[in-house]
Amino acid sequence: GADHAFLFGGYGANFETNNELLRVALRGDTLSFTSIEQHNPPAARALHAFAFDPSTETLIVTHGVSTAGFFDDTWVGKFDEENGVVWTELSDETRPSPRFGFSYGFDSDRGELIVLSGQIPGTAENPMPMSDELWALSVRGDAPSWRLIELDDPPVGRRNAMFAFDDATDRLAIWCGTADARTNVPGLVMVARDEGSDWVVTQHADNDAPLRRSSGVGFADPNSDAFYFGFGNSREGRYTDWVVFD
Repeated sequence: GADHAFLFGGYGANFETNNELLRVALRGDTLSFTSIEQHNPPAARALHAFAFDPSTETLIVTHGVSTAGFFDDTWVGKFDEENGVVWTELSDETRPSPRFGFSYGFDSDRGELIVLSGQIPGTAENPMPMSDELWALSVRGDAPSWRLIELDDPPVGRRNAMFAFDDATDRLAIWCGTADARTNVPGLVMVARDEGSDWVVTQHADNDAPLRRSSGVGFADPNSDAFYFGFGNSREGRYTDWVVFD
């Protein structure tokens, strides 16, 4: 319901990362960007999770990657119109291993950040492993904390999937992404909270969809059950179209 959103970090020229915090607002047909002052900010990174809890006016940054390596840290920041954001790093030892390129969404009813999959540090035997774990970060209360959620049928681990979270129905939709940096994983995956607090995975064929791709964007249509995924890339090229699943 707000007229603005926040942006944090990301890639610049030559894959240089930054830790800028911006507020972007739509004024007519024009986007207006304003730099937000930060105190003790997280390190520069990309392919991380970034969310905002409207109930507590708290910003969340976690994990990601830069030329320095993979991150496994988690930060919460209190936003204030006059003073900007004061960041605090969480010290909880229970947390996801270092990773980047995961899918995520924020449940505003429960105050939880949901994180699924992503690339994790490799070994000589397996230089590019992908996690299939689902984690939740609860940010409300005195002590924000992570917990691992067991899935009966976890989707194939991947990075840079096209994803969108429907906050109204607690559904994280994931399309494509890559498990080997060469090919895109087929199928549409839906990870949804059931009537209790468990999460259930449903996999759908995408045979009628346009060419599969990774590293795009997505959103859930608040007026329908549709998910929109746009842009992205594959071996065949870069895309500027939109794919709709309903």
